[in-house]
Amino acid sequence: MKKFLILLLVGALLCAVAGCGKTPAEDATSAPNDVEDATRDVAEPDAESEPDAESEPAAEPEPAPSTEAPTKPSDLAVDTYRPVVDWYAGAIKALHDETEEDYFEANPLPCPAVEANGSDLTERLADTLREMAIAPSTCGYAYYDVNADGTSDLLFLTTGLETSVKAIFTTVDGEPALVDAFWSRYNAFPYGDGTLATIGSGGAELAIYTYGTFGPDGAYVHTWNVTADSSSGNTVYYDCSELGPDDSYTAGRELTADEVKAFREAVNIGSYVLPPLEILPLNA
Repeated sequence: MKKFLILLLVGALLCAVAGCGKTPAEDATSAPNDVEDATRDVAEPDAESEPDAESEPAAEPEPAPSTEAPTKPSDLAVDTYRPVVDWYAGAIKALHDETEEDYFEANPLPCPAVEANGSDLTERLADTLREMAIAPSTCGYAYYDVNADGTSDLLFLTTGLETSVKAIFTTVDGEPALVDAFWSRYNAFPYGDGTLATIGSGGAELAIYTYGTFGPDGAYVHTWNVTADSSSGNTVYYDCSELGPDDSYTAGRELTADEVKAFREAVNIGSYVLPPLEILPLNA
């Protein structure tokens, strides 16, 4: 019996040593190394999953605001317009000091006014000067080629909450001439390409527009002369080019939809920006 138990124990030990599988060392060597695989997955991502650096170029920088410098006038332009600048300075001072009657009698405007489209420039010039004389420190002048003929024209302006053009002078046969004068209810918008737009007010619901170019005599020639009437709730545009001085602003022909579109594209006052100007103080 003892022999049988000894033999059984020996057989069990032999089976345990020989086993039916691999040794622990062999098993550990052949097992997948999950730690190394995980590290490799983080440190070395699949090349196909990497974004292509060239497929997403850097965004273009935003365009910088225009730094175009104001055009410098020639010495000839400065000399040509000097009598007008001096006259304006004196007129505004006289109006501000309430001595205008003596000043205007002794000092008429030293250049002609260009008459065009039945405009009464003399009356508008008086309105302009009276407005400018309220705050002389805001008054100035600048040189700018309004009619795009390659020579400087003369602008008078007021600054403050906004800058407004108050008068435009050009040269005709080498001499200065008044193109038009503007005031708070009649404003000018020179585009710099030889065109000019104006907008006036005929009341809270009535706007009067012009748009045009300049003739060889310096006159502002209207391409559009339009009234916009919004009294009915919907804006209606009328062609005023054939109206007489005593006609109603809404007596003209109503514009077609295509004409309204062409007019609005040409004038486009809503997005207007005054060109770069070197505004010089108007000191008497």
